[in-house]
Amino acid sequence: VSQSRYGPPHQQELNTINRIQNMLEGKGNSVSYKRLLFFSKGETCEPCKEVQQYLDDRGVRGYDKINPFEEIERSIQHNIKTVPCLVLLEDGVEIKRVLGGKTEVNPARFDKLIELYNS
Repeated sequence: VSQSRYGPPHQQELNTINRIQNMLEGKGNSVSYKRLLFFSKGETCEPCKEVQQYLDDRGVRGYDKINPFEEIERSIQHNIKTVPCLVLLEDGVEIKRVLGGKTEVNPARFDKLIELYNS
């Protein structure tokens, strides 16, 4: 994807391009591959610990826990600007993102992401 005269491509455009590439490569008709990325500063971040506990309480397993300050390239790749941040990928394309903690204030946003990840 080249940069247009209007600037870099937007994430939505990149997602569409990735979906088209997957379909052309025959991946569109196969079982999708989902991956959950959890960007967290770890024990020094109270909201991160809250989200971690929320995931543990619901039995969510198999996700990648990423410290954005140690894995800068992945943070840039997924446009991480704040933690905690959960990013759900399907066949390498972002399909859902949840920012911040406050799991008790709005659990539906976390539950929807978990439901998509487990389906």
